[in-house]
Amino acid sequence: MSLEHHDLVHDFPELRDQIHELKINNRHFRKLFDEYHEVTSSVENMEKMRSRLLLQRRRLLNFGACI
Repeated sequence: MSLEHHDLVHDFPELRDQIHELKINNRHFRKLFDEYHEVTSSVENMEKMRSRLLLQRRRLLNFGACI
């Protein structure tokens, strides 16, 4: 499973300048942006962990089949 990065600039590259301006000039947007980044990072970390666990499970099942 391929994991994608989902920060706002990545998802909306055409809005890069506007996002930057809002982060600098709008406190509320900055707060929401930071919260979004935290949630996105957490989800990405969970997806990575899930991928590792699935791979370990597959290896264990294959190992058990060899015994």
